[in-house]
Amino acid sequence: MQRELTRDAMRTPLVASSARSATDLHEFRVAVWDVNHIFPDLESTVRRMNEAQNRFGFEVVDISIPLGAWQHIKGEGLQLNANIAARGLNNKRQELGVDFLFCIIDKLITYEEDDTVYTGYNCWWSGAGQENIIIFAAAYENQPTQGSGADHLVGNAMVQGLAGILADTGTHERGSKHCPLYWNGQRDMGLDIGSQRFDKTCEKGLKKKIPKDLPALKVLLSVFD
Repeated sequence: MQRELTRDAMRTPLVASSARSATDLHEFRVAVWDVNHIFPDLESTVRRMNEAQNRFGFEVVDISIPLGAWQHIKGEGLQLNANIAARGLNNKRQELGVDFLFCIIDKLITYEEDDTVYTGYNCWWSGAGQENIIIFAAAYENQPTQGSGADHLVGNAMVQGLAGILADTGTHERGSKHCPLYWNGQRDMGLDIGSQRFDKTCEKGLKKKIPKDLPALKVLLSVFD
């Protein structure tokens, strides 16, 4: 079994010293990797997220996708197999000395669960106690890459993935469409680039499951309003 590295034991060239020092006082470290360099202002985005709360510290990194993770889906084109990617990226996460790894890609996601294959997803996260990997597909047509819309796109997906892993929960089809845990099956970009808040049902459940994390997650949802 591979031992997890402590945060003080790891000083990797993959993370800038300035980024690492900026998260020294945060409870959790989250590496943020924009695979295709979609968001040119990502450093500024994560800096604002770090300054707003001290629970989750975000660090921009640059690594590589495991071989074999990209798959051609008949009738749907190239997609990233999240199961394969997460298994390969878990070692990278440990090498980085971070608690979570958030990956941004420019293609949709496919994954397998309970012998069923799912395709065309925008956000995927590993199960609780597994790899602690979040994969977000910023794959909307004419999506913003800078400004408030881009910041919301990244921040909302981050909150969805972190809440999903920490509370071991999935998305919901009913309830508020402006909740970060709402399943946006229609891929309505307007919902993902706008302001989001946990609906009453989600907030009640998260308050029971992750009371220490919820306040910071709520702050992250309001940073770019």
